[in-house]
Amino acid sequence: MKSLLVLGALFVCATAFSRPLVIENNSPLPPYAEDFAFAGDEMMGTHTAFTGGNPPDEEYDYFVDLYRRGSDGKWTFVQQLVREHSTVDSSVRVSMSSTVAAIYTPNGLQIWERTSSGWARGKVDPALSVGVAFDVVGNTVLAYIPEPDGCEQRAAVLTRGTNAVWGLSAELDVPEGVCLTSGDLDNGRAILGAQDRDDTIAIDRAFIFEQSGSTWNLAATLSPNDGSAKFARSVAIRGDVAIVSANKRGSHVYERSTAGWLLVAFLPNEDSYDGSQEDYELQMTDEFVVKAGTNINRQNSVGYVYRRLTNSTFEHVANLAPKYGMSTLHVDGRRVIGGVVGGIFEFNLPTSFSVLTPVQDDFESGAGAQWTQLPGSQFAVVNNGRTNVFRQSAVVDGGAIHSLDLTNQNVSADFRPIAFQSGVDGWVGLVTRYTDSGNYYYVSLRSSGYLVLRKMVNGAFTELARVAVPATLAWHRIGLESTGTLHNIYVDGVRVAYVTDATHKHGHPGFRVSRASADIDNIVVTPGPQAEQGYTDRVVSGGIWDGNWVRGGSTFIQTSPDAGDARALTGLPRKDGAVQADVTFNSGSSTSTPWVGLIVRYVDARNYYYVTMRANELSLRKLTNGAITVLDSEPYTRQAGVPVKMRLEAVRDRVRVYVNDELRLEGSAGIVAGKVGLMTYKASAKFENYYAYEP
Repeated sequence: MKSLLVLGALFVCATAFSRPLVIENNSPLPPYAEDFAFAGDEMMGTHTAFTGGNPPDEEYDYFVDLYRRGSDGKWTFVQQLVREHSTVDSSVRVSMSSTVAAIYTPNGLQIWERTSSGWARGKVDPALSVGVAFDVVGNTVLAYIPEPDGCEQRAAVLTRGTNAVWGLSAELDVPEGVCLTSGDLDNGRAILGAQDRDDTIAIDRAFIFEQSGSTWNLAATLSPNDGSAKFARSVAIRGDVAIVSANKRGSHVYERSTAGWLLVAFLPNEDSYDGSQEDYELQMTDEFVVKAGTNINRQNSVGYVYRRLTNSTFEHVANLAPKYGMSTLHVDGRRVIGGVVGGIFEFNLPTSFSVLTPVQDDFESGAGAQWTQLPGSQFAVVNNGRTNVFRQSAVVDGGAIHSLDLTNQNVSADFRPIAFQSGVDGWVGLVTRYTDSGNYYYVSLRSSGYLVLRKMVNGAFTELARVAVPATLAWHRIGLESTGTLHNIYVDGVRVAYVTDATHKHGHPGFRVSRASADIDNIVVTPGPQAEQGYTDRVVSGGIWDGNWVRGGSTFIQTSPDAGDARALTGLPRKDGAVQADVTFNSGSSTSTPWVGLIVRYVDARNYYYVTMRANELSLRKLTNGAITVLDSEPYTRQAGVPVKMRLEAVRDRVRVYVNDELRLEGSAGIVAGKVGLMTYKASAKFENYYAYEP
């Protein structure tokens, strides 16, 4: 019943099953930096000061400051490398390696060299006209060559000559009609990103150049494979691997082989909105890929960290969450510095990215020793006629705390209030970071009709958030996540409120009731963060699908009643996943048994779990190597044209089906991971309020 069968991962991402470690760092580094770069323990930050005047005669001072990281981890100011005065309203850009820094000011490009006594400004060929440096690797600089119309189509490779003067060693040209937007350099290889000059047709491309002796040859021209309108706004190259940003299925991963540079995988930003897979910044080292992009869970931009397992396989190991979001970043070894203008933060990647393996309790084998009941509690495992639940029969204050002591945690459970004490605001709810009876966070579904998040500090509570939710005497699915300083509240997997608070750092998850009696079931504890799977890597097959992808619940219609297997899949291959929708059966073929349903852990067309709503039956099934096994079923009368709220979830070794928030079917799981989605067979159907997530 608890056995697991590992099946193959999909092509989309690298490896399927990882949950990211969330790393916060809310202590900004000293410099107010408009741009910055670092190598090892040295960092250069730029800023601009308005010094007076009125348009068009304004004046500015431009600065580049050097900082050094001490053994105590603190960055301190060392010296000012550049201070220039100009009447041009521009910015200062910097790129650096451990030995060379390329600094661009309105007065031109400067190259600085690291000597035994510190940084010194080098000599640049006075005839050289170059702009901002894309990258510096060792003693080589890659910069664009400015054009009068502002559309750069040439890049320069700069090296230091035997006469100690920096000059042009190669020129890299891209075709007419595109303008350079990005670039990256590796030993003997360079990649340039370029977009359509007029931004009217999708001809964004990336160009890879390879060095042969003293010449650089165009080795590959890369175009989007997924129809992305934004491609190559950020690029990276390292050895035989190149990564190019794209805004649909995610960054394209290319590997060099004897056949040339070939697309081998997509690297999406997990938990990102539809069309928002584009990376603000993309950098790669021998071990890691780090990308800045939007994130639904954080309601901000984060740094997505992928560890390279092979050239075409990457494991999503961490999300870096600075206080103000992340739009720019730099990586050196295991150190990442990133953030937004005016607020940059340092992250040091750990040697281990391990997180809690999710745990759950459905009370089918009783309540284990992992639960410690609070004083006054009278919880007992009972059968409600369909499944076992943990029941508090008396209207009292009580609860139970799990044995796990965690920092980041997401706890969710099914609650059915039985009764509330008359005349008071009774409630049922969840607890995170419980250390003792006077210190924890808790969310409560209250008889007054509100879902309320509070923190308890030394026995005194403070309300943090409140949202109207009817507390009916029916089943409710509630969730509370505490990840770093972020606390999210969920109803049926959908976030309804969130706050930031840094009071409690760790503690136990659990559940509570106050002046209420209730049934509790299917408690799931994960490390978080909860990740939406409704936008990432959408794929349809069979039938005629019409989708309206919107935030907060999408609508899909499969219009062909004669189609065989018709599927709409989303998300990345995950071990744990839930998919829900208001499902309406419209019409079906008269030549077969039509049905509509939901899918979890879809590996391929021959391996997945699914629930079917048939004319007279609700059936939970699995498909293994093309063979169908019925896991559970019950009589059910389907009505055409009537929407039914359905949810299918797979967590660890259990698969569960809910109808109108009530558990109806369940079974044991063997397929270990896959995508989620919708399905029809010989039927047309409408799926409203589609929502999919990893708990």
